[in-house]
Parts: sequence; structure tokens; C-alpha cells
Amino acid sequence: MALRDGVFKELRSDDIVVGDLLMMKENEIFPADLMLLTSSNDGICYIQTSSLDGEKNLKKRNKSKDIEKYILSTCEPDKILYIGECISEKPNSELYDYKGKLTICGENYSLNANQLLLKGATLKNTDWALGLVVFTGEDTKLMMNSQKARYKMSKVEKKMNRLVIYIVIAQQILCLVLAIVGSFWYRRGQT
Repeated sequence: MALRDGVFKELRSDDIVVGDLLMMKENEIFPADLMLLTSSNDGICYIQTSSLDGEKNLKKRNKSKDIEKYILSTCEPDKILYIGECISEKPNSELYDYKGKLTICGENYSLNANQLLLKGATLKNTDWALGLVVFTGEDTKLMMNSQKARYKMSKVEKKMNRLVIYIVIAQQILCLVLAIVGSFWYRRGQT
């Protein structure tokens, strides 16, 4: 759910833009790279990144210190007030590296990978988490690390493919030879 016009609304992932505030519930998959602002566990949440790195263990993420005086620990939309600016590094493919700065009412809060909730990860053991969207679409770390799938063939498959080609060629040669011999035999039988 994204905060739009002071109300949380369900949006498609392609409608989410950088700067949106997203409220994520437990077991939901993050649709973009987010900066954790607060959560139901006093600003601590756990994410499972098995779809990114294959690890099933939970990773702990913490909100930036002293940010709670601006971001209330509540899931009620009418009590959330956020006025600020986020200065972020350029999108890159480093999954566990991030540097940025959040400025709220003139106070600066440093951001690092410990607050980063990656696209494709799942929120676990936390009722809800509120995050600021920092990267979307092709700029997310997940998309920058994705590659086109390569088709892999084992040595046995390669050898079998060659053998099938040899068999087809041998059958064509045999058919040609038998067709020639058969035509001679048929002509001899006619005379």
C-alpha cells in the first residue's frame, strides 16, 4: 500500500514511484528498493532474501536512529507525517552496499545497507513496515543483477545431439542408396 493524498492505497508495482511511502505487511514481497523508516517492532524488521541470494536465514534491518520523532510508529495513515528529502547514491548492482542521506526538517540522518529493503525480499516476523521508495523498476538492485537465462547443456546432451545428427545422415544415405538400387532392380524386372 502506498501513501497517496494522505491515504494508503493499493497500487500496482509499476505505479510506484521514487519517493512514495509504502506500508508493507508480513509475508509481502517488496515491489521496489525501500529505506526502512519504522516498523511494528520499534523500527526493527526481518527480511528473507532467498529469492535474491539463496539464503533462507532472516536478515535484520534497523531504522535510522532518532528518526522516530518525525515518523510515528503507527500504521494509521492520518498520523503519518513525512516532509523531507532523500539524497541517494546512483543505482548500482551492489546488493549489500548503500549510502545515502535523509533530511527531515533540517536534520540529517545517514542511510546505509542496514536500512535497505531490497525488491524481491519478503518481510518476515514483523507485522508491518513503513519504507521510503529509493529505487524502482530497472534501477532496483535486483534488476541490475539479473541476467538473461543461459541454456546450459551437459556433455552427454552435446554428444547425444551429434549422434542423432550422424544417425539422420546415415539414414538419408541408406535411403538414397536403396532408392538407386531399387530403381535398378525395378527396371530389370520390367524387362
